[in-house]
Amino acid sequence: MNNINNLQQITVVYNVTVTDIKDGQALDTLIVDLYIGVSPNSL
Repeated sequence: MNNINNLQQITVVYNVTVTDIKDGQALDTLIVDLYIGVSPNSL
């Protein structure tokens, strides 16, 4: 993986399901947010 900004992963990836798929819905209606901790933290 290219590390252009010298960021290093320091936590596991956490996923949060924002909307679930209901019967008969397409997979593209699913919304999942991904969170990952990196170092150095620039926020």
